[in-house]
Amino acid sequence: MAQRRAVMTACLHNVGPLGRLNAAMTEPRILVVHSRKGGVGKTTLAYEFAWILQAPLIDLDWEGGGATRSWGYRAEDHQRCPLIDALERGSTPRPMAGRRTKRPDLVPSHPDLELFQPDAETMAAALRSWAGEWGHQWVVVDTHPGATPATSGALQVANVVAVPVPLGVKDLHGTELTVKELVGYPLILVPNKIPPVPAGPMLDMLARAIGDEDVKVAPPIPAAQAVTTRRRRTAMTSEDPVPKALVKVVTALERVARFIEEAAA
Repeated sequence: MAQRRAVMTACLHNVGPLGRLNAAMTEPRILVVHSRKGGVGKTTLAYEFAWILQAPLIDLDWEGGGATRSWGYRAEDHQRCPLIDALERGSTPRPMAGRRTKRPDLVPSHPDLELFQPDAETMAAALRSWAGEWGHQWVVVDTHPGATPATSGALQVANVVAVPVPLGVKDLHGTELTVKELVGYPLILVPNKIPPVPAGPMLDMLARAIGDEDVKVAPPIPAAQAVTTRRRRTAMTSEDPVPKALVKVVTALERVARFIEEAAA
């Protein structure tokens, strides 16, 4: 019961409205959004955090439902992949501009990335170099579900690893595995798609998944059917005014972004 109360307190942590980004940050921060399991809302969070933090989004998820396709980039229409080219040549890719159309700037993924995986050290070195070259306060990386060499490299250089956590049995089993495998990494669990009254047994499972590890829990992001059925390419958090069906989700996303910024300060 004490563990459940601690998790609930963390989940309901009130960090207030999103303020200005921390201008005192001189070194770029790398936010990696990662999960060992798919279907938890990883790409949606990466897309929105990149917009809120005014960060380039690097898409390492080559599947068709990733950020690249959501952005409007069809990899099958392009013979070359800027991401793979940059990794092979040791150069810095130029993110595709999206902010004028209320999308994050993007380094798109490609199905060929599955076959031409960089090793972890190459990916880590590239991300450090690119973040420094671009000169943004933040860079956001969306990873492929599970453990891949590119994901391992991203995790090596992450200042924050945001792990989306829906309160479902299979999702929480995946969370427990993630916490155990990534001991010592700067994890922030982000309760995602959360109903108005979370089930007590699921909160108990989350508490057990965390155990005694030093893992932060962000404010929760509520469930909303409007997120699942939304077809617009723009970031939800760019909308002004925000559609009524998305107000609670957008408010929560902004709070979590502020939580992440404070954790990395």
